[in-house]
Amino acid sequence: MLVEDDYLIATELVGHLENLGYEVCGHLSSARGVVDMAREKRPDLVLIDITLEEKLDGIDAALLLRSHLDIPVVFVTAHADEEVLRQAKTALPYGYLLKPFERADLKVSVEMAFNLAL
Repeated sequence: MLVEDDYLIATELVGHLENLGYEVCGHLSSARGVVDMAREKRPDLVLIDITLEEKLDGIDAALLLRSHLDIPVVFVTAHADEEVLRQAKTALPYGYLLKPFERADLKVSVEMAFNLAL
């Protein structure tokens, strides 16, 4: 499942994931409804942007997913500063992928997350 508010990045991520043989079971452009969609779709992994244009950011959404469903999360973000990284760690993500990313980086992040989730 994907939570990304930038249409172009979301399209790129979906394309890369499908080319790597993964199925994207759902896409949200905001954190609103993330737990409901995850309950319905039962994803193995959620890729989520940290910066979303609303009150609930990606870290909040990841914390909700962890507390309600214990679904692994990989953050996909352009932010690598210390404060954002410190906050992101509180959600115990299975990965942290920096934008712009290469397809190979995405592949490694997703495979490592699945390996950790076993």
